[in-house]
Amino acid sequence: MLEDMNQLVYMEAIKSLEYLAILLNKQLKPKRMKQLITLLVDKFKDPKSQVIVAVHKALGTIQSSYCLSFNSFVEFLVVNNAGNNKNSRVKQLILERVEKFITDEGKSPDELEIVFKAIKDTLLKLGTKDT
Repeated sequence: MLEDMNQLVYMEAIKSLEYLAILLNKQLKPKRMKQLITLLVDKFKDPKSQVIVAVHKALGTIQSSYCLSFNSFVEFLVVNNAGNNKNSRVKQLILERVEKFITDEGKSPDELEIVFKAIKDTLLKLGTKDT
């Protein structure tokens, strides 16, 4: 029962972060937004699928409300969160989210080249760390 209560608290906290992104969009400083994103991504470790779906939704809202530019958002997710996380499941979920952002956004080839270069560099670093 206690585990379910913790999950409810997580869900409400994630929804609160999502609402903050909607209400404060560009007024929220990028440094603070990156801290919130890091907290959200940390919840990818949770084995409950409801929490993971809520994190995906919140990240989508943060990205769509333009709290950070697309390039800095994706680069921050890949380089700082996927690159520094030891949990392979978290890395996988972050990269799946980034892939969804890229396909949904319809960016120009120049913008995508910058994003893919950051992703490639990070994946190379991850590969050398793991071996």
